[in-house]
Amino acid sequence: MVTSVNGPRTDVSDTTTYTYYASDDAACASAPTTCPHRKGDLWKVTDALGRISETLAYDGAGRVLSVKDANNVVTDFTYHPRGWLTARKVRGTNNASEADDQITAIEYWPTGLVKKVTQPDGAFTAYTYDAAHRLTDIAD
Repeated sequence: MVTSVNGPRTDVSDTTTYTYYASDDAACASAPTTCPHRKGDLWKVTDALGRISETLAYDGAGRVLSVKDANNVVTDFTYHPRGWLTARKVRGTNNASEADDQITAIEYWPTGLVKKVTQPDGAFTAYTYDAAHRLTDIAD
């Protein structure tokens, strides 16, 4: 596993370090399908300025479910059973409600092509494809 990457600059320290979970989460023993993380999953990324991003949880397929950035902002991800990203929620300050969360929703055609992306403010972009799955139109 990569533990650090030294950037291209030689005049400053520009090393990014990677920290991995050293063991399975305690919940893994009793609920393996909803285990938040496993040994070896990426836990933290620390950039050259010391800012830390943390992966809080993974799903059973190893996809990221929740991350916390260097500003302590938590972002959650939701997936379709086929593994397609269906929602990205940037949590607001009120954890008791989604009223101040910023949610981006992604819809798909049965083929797996993106059908519509709806931004937190309700604005959306819709995508149309031909029979060969080539993008033919974008509407907002």
